[in-house]
Amino acid sequence: MSSIYDLFRTIQKRPALYIGRRSIFELQAFWFGYIHAMDELGHPLSDISDFSEFHDWLQQRLDVKTNLSWASILLFRSSDEREALDLFFDLLEEFINRNQSTDDDDEEEEKEEDYMDLSQLQDD
Repeated sequence: MSSIYDLFRTIQKRPALYIGRRSIFELQAFWFGYIHAMDELGHPLSDISDFSEFHDWLQQRLDVKTNLSWASILLFRSSDEREALDLFFDLLEEFINRNQSTDDDDEEEEKEEDYMDLSQLQDD
């Protein structure tokens, strides 16, 4: 696995294989175990630090202010644990891509600036 997001995508395809039953709390327990194992083995937690922003992002995205876990927030917005798990995967993709449009805009601005610099050289 190259990132925690790849691991989540793998779990999404076959949740019973990784977390037993389709439950948001089973995923949360898996997540806590994963963090603990990575820490115990001395592996870098770089992907985890980005995912740690998920809770705050989720509260803002769902307009919720609470100290409940992300799993509990999702269950509150769902009819059962299975639906909450599906909601997690949908929102996770949105979270992963949250800066993509901003990054694309920045690249376009850089291209325009490069073009303007070249046009200025031609005028001289």
